[in-house]
Parts: sequence; structure tokens; C-alpha cells
Amino acid sequence: MSKNILKTLMLVQVVLALFVTAFMVFNPIAFLKANTIQTADMQQMIQLNNAEAADVSEVISQIPYRSGQTFTVEPKARFDEILATGRGNCSNKSYALAYYLQQRGINYNIVHLLIPNKFLDGEGHVAIQTTYLLDSTAYDGVVDMYEGGLPSYQNRFINVNDMMTAGFNADEFKIYGLNPKVNDRSRYYLDFLDSAVVGLTPSSEVNAHFDWISSIFIPLGNRKLEKFIYDGLALEFGRHPKIYVSEADYQRLFTETSLRRFLNIAALWIIRILNLTFPLTLLFFVVRTKKS
Repeated sequence: MSKNILKTLMLVQVVLALFVTAFMVFNPIAFLKANTIQTADMQQMIQLNNAEAADVSEVISQIPYRSGQTFTVEPKARFDEILATGRGNCSNKSYALAYYLQQRGINYNIVHLLIPNKFLDGEGHVAIQTTYLLDSTAYDGVVDMYEGGLPSYQNRFINVNDMMTAGFNADEFKIYGLNPKVNDRSRYYLDFLDSAVVGLTPSSEVNAHFDWISSIFIPLGNRKLEKFIYDGLALEFGRHPKIYVSEADYQRLFTETSLRRFLNIAALWIIRILNLTFPLTLLFFVVRTKKS
């Protein structure tokens, strides 16, 4: 293969790499979501089979709730930061509770409320399904870390099946607060929930991701940069937790954004291919240059 052809191949690959990087930088949520959503048997996933229950009020009551989010990637550091500062969006706080549950060996599901098509731009909400303890009674239900309590309807704590059915009446819904800084209202469980698709991420995948991140994490001095890089690495190497939805809901999610989904999935595969082909092309170019 001539040097000119090798140069052209290298140039094409560099241009592709720049294009895909820009795609990731300007559409990070879409890139992540499009590449992690898959279909599964939701009813089977809902079964947690926990032998013990978690005292979630132990965590929620300590949080000095404030607005804002955190970009901290390392699981323990994120957990400690949220308990110390109170900052964190619904996803940040839910994954902090997931870390707490992992340390106690309690199964859970991350619960994603995804608004069809709009979820690629971040329109959604995140909570957790687990077995929790309240007043010496164990419940298998939903914990909303962002709202600081336990969603309830008609004086009963709700579970994931209730969320899939939805249709809650505003007068009979409230958040049972576990922190004095929060109130008993939430916009996420009425009309918002009615229009959302419920997705689940199992604790087995989240825990494996936590362990992987903790094992490879090296501070880079900028938390936004760390999140971008470590999320990207997790996606590239298939270590990022998936979001599972039913087959019917998967079709609902992308009714107007199927092309966008395809482009994001294609971008990830381009990255994976370039990581194999670019070093080989560079090697061939160096060998060819030395021979000439």
C-alpha cells in the first residue's frame, strides 16, 4: 500500500474521529441514551428478592437539599459529596443511593421515566426501586431521592407496577417526606408520568459499573472532563449500565427520532472501529516510511 493511500486513510480517520467527538460533546445525553436503551421482560426485572430491607431514611434525612448537579464520577466520592453539599439532580442522587445499597448487599433497580423523543434531550426523571424499611415494616417500592421521600397514592406507597399503570389523581398523591427540607408535592407522578415510558436498570449492572469505575479511576483535575471521558470509555467498552424497556415502549420512545437514534449508535461503532484501524494504519505508514 502506497504512502499516499495510507496518508489519505489516516486523514479520513482523523476527520471521522473529530466528527464523532463533536457529536458526543454537543449531544452527550442523546449519545448515552441511544446507546444504552434495550428491550427486556420488565415483570421479571421487577422481582428483587431481597432478604433484607434498607433504612433509606438514614441517607435521605442527612442530605442538605440544594439545587444544582454534580459531575463527580467516582461512586464513593459522589455519595460523600451529595451528603455533604446536598447538590445533585435526580440521576446524581439516585446513583448515590445505589452506592449505599450496594455497600449493604441490597438489590435495586434504577427507575427511569423517559418522555418519548424528548428524553434524548434530557426530559425525564430518575428514582429507585428497592426494599426499604419504614417504622419496622419492609416495603418493596419506589424511593425518590430527588424529592426526598417515598411516593404514595391513596395512602399506599407505590411500586414500579403502579408507575407503569399511572393515572394518579393529584388530590390523592403525595411524597411521604424523609427530610424536613422537602415538601409532599412532585410534578413527576401526575401528567408527566402519564406520558412517560418506565425503564429499569438492574443493580447487577450498576454495581459492576461502580466497581469498574473505582478500579480504573484517575483524577484529571476537571470533573466535567472526567465525566465525559469515563462515560465515553464505559460506552466504548460495553461497561455502561443499560436501560431496559418493554418492546412496545421501545417503539414509542423513538417515534420521531429514529434517525437520531441511528446516528448516535453509528457514532459509537465508528469510535470502536477507529480504535482498531487507526493504530494499524499508523503502523503501516511508519513501516512504509522506514522502507522508503
